[in-house]
Amino acid sequence: MPCGRDHGRRHQPLPSRADLRRGGSAAKDGCVYLLHIRDAVSPVLDYTALGSEHFFSDPKTQDAVVRNIEIIDEAVKRLSEGWKAQHSGVPWKTIAGMRDKLIHEYFGVNLQLLWKAVTDDQPPLRRIAESALAATQA
Repeated sequence: MPCGRDHGRRHQPLPSRADLRRGGSAAKDGCVYLLHIRDAVSPVLDYTALGSEHFFSDPKTQDAVVRNIEIIDEAVKRLSEGWKAQHSGVPWKTIAGMRDKLIHEYFGVNLQLLWKAVTDDQPPLRRIAESALAATQA
C-alpha cells in the first residue's frame, strides 16, 4: 500500500520495534505513523469544531479527543529522529509528551491543557502530516 493511500482503513496496527529489527522499512513505517497522525488529528478537529463551550460540557467529546491524542502521541514517538529533524519547526517533544501532561493524575485530565493542545497543535500537525504524505506520492 503506497503511503497516503489507506483505502478507507483507519488506524492500522503500528509496527513494533521488533518488526523493524526483522527488516521492516523505516520509510514505509514512517508513512504508517503519518497516516495515524493524520487520521487522529481529523476527528479531533471535527469533534471540537463546535467550540470550547461544547467541548468543556461534553465528556464524550473529551474522551474521544483524549483517545486520539493518545494515538498521535504514540505515532509521533515512533517517527524516526531523522525525520523529525527534517521537520524541526514542529515541537515534537511537546506533542509526544502531551498525553503524559494531560493525564496528571489517575483518571484526571487537564481539560484546559487539552483544549490548548487542540487549538494550538492540531491544525499545523495535520498540515505537516498531509504535506509529508503527499511528498511521498510525488
